[in-house]
Amino acid sequence: RPIVHLDTEQSKYHHDQKLRTTNKRLGVDKLPSHVVSFRLTGERLGIQNIREGIAIGMERTEGKKPYAVLLDGGVDFLLSPNDEDASNAMIKDLMAVADEFDCIVIVSIHYNPGQPNTPSKSRGHYGSELERKSEAYLTISKDGETGHRSLFTKFTRERELPEGEAVRFAWDERAEMFNVLSD
Repeated sequence: RPIVHLDTEQSKYHHDQKLRTTNKRLGVDKLPSHVVSFRLTGERLGIQNIREGIAIGMERTEGKKPYAVLLDGGVDFLLSPNDEDASNAMIKDLMAVADEFDCIVIVSIHYNPGQPNTPSKSRGHYGSELERKSEAYLTISKDGETGHRSLFTKFTRERELPEGEAVRFAWDERAEMFNVLSD
C-alpha cells in the first residue's frame, strides 16, 4: 500500500535532502515505488492536493489504497489556522480520507510560540480542533541545553507514551541524520 508524503515546508534543496536521508535510513538508492513524496510550497493548497497525491500513489501501486498520508505542514492547507469554518471543514475532510481509504493520516503542526515554562498550544483553531479529533497527539520537545529531542504523547485514545518514557533522539554528525539515543 502506498505512503503519500506532502511537504509544504521545505525548499526544493531541503526536500531532496530529506528524501536522501530517508533512502539512507532504508538502505536504498531511491525511494521504493510505493512511497510518493511531493513538495507543495508556494501554492494555494487544499484537500484537492491531498487527494491528488493519493491518486498518484494509487496509480504507482496498481490501485492499492494508501497505508498512510503524511502532511508535513498541515496548517499550510488553510489560508488561516484561525478560520473556524475552514479548519473544521479540513479536519472533516481528513477524517473522511482516513475512513474512505482505511489509512492513517499524520499531520505535523507547530506550536504557537509560548512563554518560557508555559505549556504551548497548537496553532489556531485548526490546532485546537486537531487535538480534539485525533486518535493520538504526539509531541516532540527539544532540550535547550543538549539539543536532544523527546517524542511522547500529549493525548491518546489508547496507550500513552508519557514524557518520562519518551523516545529520545539527537543529531548524529557521523551518520548525518537523527538517531535514537540509548539510555
